Amino acid sequence: MSDACASQSTEQQHLYKRRTDDGKDIILSLTIYDFGFVKMAYPYPSRNTQIIAVIAVAAIAILVTVVALYTVMLQEPGNVTNLQTVDVEVYWDANHMNKVSTIDWGYIEVGGSKNVTIYLLNDGNTNIRLSMNSTNWSPENAAEHITLDWDYQSQTLNPNRLLKTTLTLNVDPNAEGITSFAFDIIISATENS
Repeated sequence: MSDACASQSTEQQHLYKRRTDDGKDIILSLTIYDFGFVKMAYPYPSRNTQIIAVIAVAAIAILVTVVALYTVMLQEPGNVTNLQTVDVEVYWDANHMNKVSTIDWGYIEVGGSKNVTIYLLNDGNTNIRLSMNSTNWSPENAAEHITLDWDYQSQTLNPNRLLKTTLTLNVDPNAEGITSFAFDIIISATENS
C-alpha cells in the first residue's frame, strides 16, 4: 500500500460474536480500512487465539531444540569416509564404472544406522578373501560410539568376479558430543589357494 493511500484511509476495529455449528461462541476481530473508493477488511485472531498460537509456537521451538540436542548431526563437512583398497577394486555399480574413493554417510541420528551398497571386484588372477578395517577416527572417541560392519561372509572371490556387499554404519544410542566424524576404511585382499 502506498503512503498516499495510507494517509487517506481510515481504520476501524470491529468485534463480532459468532456461534459455531457445535454451539460454541467465538469472537472475531476485524479491522476495516476505508480508502474512500474501496473498503478492505482483515481478520485478526481473538486474544485467546493469539495466546494459543504463541504457546503452540513455543512448544514447537522447544521440541525442535530437544530433538536437536539428542541428534548427532552427521552431515558434511565431517562425515565423509576415505576408502582405500589393497589388491581389490571397489565400485558403486555392478558395471564397475564408478570407483568408490569416499563414502558420504550424510545425516545419522543417535541410535540410528546407515547402509551403503558397494561392489567388490577381484581384478587379479588368483582367488582372494577380503578383510576390512577402520582407522584414523576423528574425533578419537567416535570409534567408541560408531561401528562399521559389512555382510561379507569370508567367501572366496574368484578372478574377474564381482561381489555385491553392504556396509552398515551404526551410531550408539548413548553417543554424546559427536557432531561430525571422519575415518578411513581399508579393504584388503589376501590370496586364497
